[in-house]
Amino acid sequence: MSAPDRLAGFHAIAFSSVDLAAAADHVRSLLGATLEIPEEDAEHHPQIHWVAPEKQSIGRAQMTAVLHELMLTSSGGSQRYVVIERAHELTPEAANALLKTLEEPPEAVSFYLTTPSAARLLPTIRSRVAVQSVSSEEHALDADTQSQLAGFIDGDVPERFASIAKLQAEGQLQQFIGDLTETLRQRHEYAILEWMQLHHLSKSAPNHRLFLEALAASEVLG
Repeated sequence: MSAPDRLAGFHAIAFSSVDLAAAADHVRSLLGATLEIPEEDAEHHPQIHWVAPEKQSIGRAQMTAVLHELMLTSSGGSQRYVVIERAHELTPEAANALLKTLEEPPEAVSFYLTTPSAARLLPTIRSRVAVQSVSSEEHALDADTQSQLAGFIDGDVPERFASIAKLQAEGQLQQFIGDLTETLRQRHEYAILEWMQLHHLSKSAPNHRLFLEALAASEVLG
């Protein structure tokens, strides 16, 4: 069964990969196969609205402009697609605008999101999308990163906290969370992944360090 056939039942899909370029390329490939167009034309095709962050985020005005256009224009019987690249960079206001549309989607519109991890999406958005992992042969972790991940997953609490402090000093907390999510997925550690989805950036852990510290001390890691 082809990718378009397999995903045809979902009007909103989040494509998750620590390699965001691979996730975007996967969406281009999927749309190319669906619409029978060259992949490189996906961002400019009239049936496709491609949204990417301006500077550091996707703001409310940028998101609502696309959604407003969807409401005003007719599909003419053709399926339309909204691609939100790096959807984890939606501002809260933009995410709320998207949420209202996902709750009552326009006819014949599909939404494709890319993100390094579904856990990075707001819970309200995440609950309304199907999630598909995208692998990348180009994404290979170096030996030091693999060792650091193994130490965090299999080590004791003091070792984990020491690792978190080192990551913060190096400005690598966000990247580590993405690498950790992908590693856990490959190891089929679904209980830990579920904990991460439930707790990520919640009120009890409003930033990346607190989130990792809560995970480091949790029973789910043992």
